[in-house]
Amino acid sequence: MEFTGFGQNGRFSLPTWQKIAFEGIDAGTISNEKAVFNWTSEKVVKVNDGKLTIRIYVDPANEKPAGISEIVFQRAY
Repeated sequence: MEFTGFGQNGRFSLPTWQKIAFEGIDAGTISNEKAVFNWTSEKVVKVNDGKLTIRIYVDPANEKPAGISEIVFQRAY
């Protein structure tokens, strides 16, 4: 089974840093100023166990919060 997915990143009140991966496939690392929103690139990933794994990584320097406002995914046909 394959899924296509992407995420919107950002936050109104603070600058953000986040990295998103779907099933171990890097969807993008985005650093935004406050009130700036960006989408990751769309990725098609294979899901073998019927459970889509989404990992959100935070700023390794612990200076900016992650700001995930939306994650969209659907089964790819």
